[in-house]
Amino acid sequence: MKNFLKKYWIIPVLLIITLIGFSAYMYNKPRKNIINAGVKYKVSSKKLFADFESNENQANKRYLNQVIEVAGNVKEVSKNPQGDFIVVLDSDGGFGTVRGTLIKNQKIVIEEILPGDAITLKGICTGMLLDIILVDCYVMEKV
Repeated sequence: MKNFLKKYWIIPVLLIITLIGFSAYMYNKPRKNIINAGVKYKVSSKKLFADFESNENQANKRYLNQVIEVAGNVKEVSKNPQGDFIVVLDSDGGFGTVRGTLIKNQKIVIEEILPGDAITLKGICTGMLLDIILVDCYVMEKV
């Protein structure tokens, strides 16, 4: 048994080093550049919310972790505790809305957006809790 441990001690050490390296890579992995990313779906905020409300499993298969463009009317603009701007689009869904957290360089654009404005957001859909959540959003256009 001692000879076996003396011969093969390097295998667990290499495995641990590999796992630490992979973990560090995944933790520091750069985020997708949303501005240049291709769009999988273009949809209105009302249709997106209706899709999730009618069949959440089917909507998750279609939209989850996809880059989508969502057009709708701004219901509210706010800031979260981390200092990121959040645009809430109206969805006619009662309590639920479509919430998009903007990327950092959107401060100048966000100052021009008012409740009631029609805009198009490009972002990554992360699913539905009570609201449909979009992350890394970019304001494509303000109508």
